Amino acid sequence: MRPLRCLPILAGCLLLLPTAGASEITGQGKKLARALDEMPVKHRWLRGYIVEWESGKSIRKATDGRPHTHCSAFAASAAKRLGIYLLRPKGPDDPADVKGHPTKRLANAQFDWLQGDQAKKLGWHEVHGPVEAQHKANQGYLVVASFKEENAKKPGHIAIVRPSTRSEKSVETDGPEIMQAGMTNVVATTLREGFEHHPHAWQTGRKVRFFYNTQTPKFP
Repeated sequence: MRPLRCLPILAGCLLLLPTAGASEITGQGKKLARALDEMPVKHRWLRGYIVEWESGKSIRKATDGRPHTHCSAFAASAAKRLGIYLLRPKGPDDPADVKGHPTKRLANAQFDWLQGDQAKKLGWHEVHGPVEAQHKANQGYLVVASFKEENAKKPGHIAIVRPSTRSEKSVETDGPEIMQAGMTNVVATTLREGFEHHPHAWQTGRKVRFFYNTQTPKFP
């Protein structure tokens, strides 16, 4: 927290409290950060393996020569762990009116779904810009960065925006702080680095879109 500043007014002083900004993390945001840190993304949802989507446990090594990355499965699993629905393979615990989606091309499907009426009913709303996305995460909301490839045969990408004290300038330049599975599984990195295999998402087109859920996450 930045120190309080004191401006002299006659014999007394006026305390100027720090204002809310993208670099400040609330108590709820700290709880979110701790919950995300407990998720074993560096050891599960590993590329090159067939995995169980929710736990991320490897079932067997893939042998078809494809990358087999699991960004969308991890994002869906993280959301479920926090008590929030994000499009995922259909399961018995899901809301009755959702159809679900298989893990293949799930990231692209999540991008479309997040913009639809069902997502809005479940608390999802678009956030306009990286700084606002970072600010929402710092407040303790679940925020995702989602990108859809124009070629339907190519997988998109999705990541969790995590609380961070980086400056607004840094967030504008390199995107918010994210946690992801994918070609590289990382607990914390910039969006620019995490989405490097999808250059239109940030580096050349900034076509990534941000969504947050209005529900208060349920921390394990």
